[in-house]
Amino acid sequence: MKKQSTIFVVRHAESQANVSDIIGGDLPLTENGILQAKKRAQDLQHLRFTAAFSSHLLRAHQTATILSTHHQLTVSKKHDLREREFGIYEGKLYSEAKDKFAAFYKSLEGKSRDEQLISKMHASMESPLEAVRRWKTSLQKITRNFPGQNLLVVSHGSVMRAFLIYLGVAGFSELTTRAITNTGYFVLENQANDFSLKDIVGINFVK
Repeated sequence: MKKQSTIFVVRHAESQANVSDIIGGDLPLTENGILQAKKRAQDLQHLRFTAAFSSHLLRAHQTATILSTHHQLTVSKKHDLREREFGIYEGKLYSEAKDKFAAFYKSLEGKSRDEQLISKMHASMESPLEAVRRWKTSLQKITRNFPGQNLLVVSHGSVMRAFLIYLGVAGFSELTTRAITNTGYFVLENQANDFSLKDIVGINFVK
């Protein structure tokens, strides 16, 4: 029986897309984001990560590289750790679509969690469940290759949020689109082919 691995899943630091209110995209960290990542690196330096991974997107890889400095690790890029795909809204200003997003999330009220997870605003988008499935599969592969170790993963807010909802930690109304702060993170432990949640830092729930 393989030993359990502990996975620290961190949202990337502040990016140019965050401050410009752009949906998705592939823009670098801001100067403030670099400082955020350095601060989180200090918080996590005592953990002795043995391997580090990020999505292939620049903001995540930059964050992971900063977080890995104290551990002298090279960050491996994993395409399936990427952000949820937003289809026709990718790269657009959130202000241009916020009314549609608001109406869509309103339409989810009263639906079951399973119904909410398969819903999407446009056919070109990934549903939360589609994003979770490929993201979770990537984590499973990582933990199989690094059993019993402390692992660092840097990913993205929307897919991390979807995963927490999938785990049953909270619903869409309690865990809003901006709930996971830049460099906020949660800690997972793998169990067989699944994961249990051990800790949450920098994630704001609506009461």
